Amino acid sequence: MKRVFMVLCISLFSIGLIFAEGIENLYTLVVPDTFTSLALNGSLGSDSLMGEFNDALQIEIGTSPFSFDLDGGVNATYIYSNQTLDSNLDLNGTAALRLGTSVIGANIVANALITKYGVDFGDMKGFYAYGGNLTLRPQYFVGTTTNFYMSLTPLGIFGIGRMYNINTLKSIELMMKHLGLVPTEAT
Repeated sequence: MKRVFMVLCISLFSIGLIFAEGIENLYTLVVPDTFTSLALNGSLGSDSLMGEFNDALQIEIGTSPFSFDLDGGVNATYIYSNQTLDSNLDLNGTAALRLGTSVIGANIVANALITKYGVDFGDMKGFYAYGGNLTLRPQYFVGTTTNFYMSLTPLGIFGIGRMYNINTLKSIELMMKHLGLVPTEAT
């Protein structure tokens, strides 16, 4: 069993070496890159205890005593990332809105992180980052209570090293292979 495990590990490692051949030294190259995404959705079913309102439409008919509620909701998620030679900006947010005869509410969460590179700790490359998280959750349960929750969490980081995004490099490598070109550090 140990031999099979060792052979499997060596095989997986070898496959990684084969696919990394040619441009592995470029993986530490910083390529300016921007990514933006917006997603909207709604679905049946929600968990209002967690503040998640994602109902496209929900109809509840109570029988004892008789009641009728009609609620609708939608979620939106936004992501923005911008990598430059000396910084990263990451923003993301989620907003859920629910309107109806039983509840009017929102759940808004926003995160921001700005990372600056170029700080040296002796012979080691370092960075600092700052940002935070904001959560807002106003809710009005029709005919009963009103809740409001807010949380602001600041963030500060000092560190050594850097995370590299190799998506652009892998896309270029794939395009070159498709065109019949051999990707190397020179090309």
